[in-house]
Amino acid sequence: REGEGYILHVTHANRKPILMLPDRRRFRGLPEGWTRVRIDKDDLDLNFVKVAVNVARRGSSNENVLSDVLRGLFGERAGLPGTGFKVRLIEGELGWVLSPIRDGS
Repeated sequence: REGEGYILHVTHANRKPILMLPDRRRFRGLPEGWTRVRIDKDDLDLNFVKVAVNVARRGSSNENVLSDVLRGLFGERAGLPGTGFKVRLIEGELGWVLSPIRDGS
């Protein structure tokens, strides 16, 4: 935990942006498995696996929208080598919320 919530790094797998989780041994309390997360005004189901989140689904759809969501937050270069995009994951009263970290935030 860094201050408030968890910091996840935007990286890539096969040139598609994904989220790398912090070390679960050091940062306990991270979600595991399918978890509802609010991103902007959208509620998505994210699959938190051992070291990453690489799937996000909207509603009952099986379509993986994670790449679209991350590119919507950071642009077409989201997760590409040489970029350093990050998001903050916070558990609040209404559940988990993920938001982009902008310079200075």
